[in-house]
Amino acid sequence: MKSTLKNPDKGWYELTDIKLYEGSSLTAWGSNPNTPLTGMKGMKLEDVIQGYVNRQKNIEKFCANTTASDETIELLLIENKQLTQVIITLTEQTKNVTQPVDIADQIKEAFKTFHSQLQN
Repeated sequence: MKSTLKNPDKGWYELTDIKLYEGSSLTAWGSNPNTPLTGMKGMKLEDVIQGYVNRQKNIEKFCANTTASDETIELLLIENKQLTQVIITLTEQTKNVTQPVDIADQIKEAFKTFHSQLQN
């Protein structure tokens, strides 16, 4: 951080160059429950859903066989419920996704049809 003393009589500084850092413990979804998950780079949605299902299973297994505090187990069960909602939401999204259309094949077919009509 660089600063310049602007008013030596009053002793205040003007910051002229600073570095700001931001961090978050959120890795899967936004803190606002209404924030939609719009996509993830480099991963198929089915793989993301399976990862959440595996995490759920691990949490359930841990809670069943642990000596952790009641508070820890309670927090993990809350996370498990949140994971359930995320899985439901993502599964519904996969049902609404339409298969990509190969536009090149459609264009070729349209030209073939047009060409055959011209020849007739």
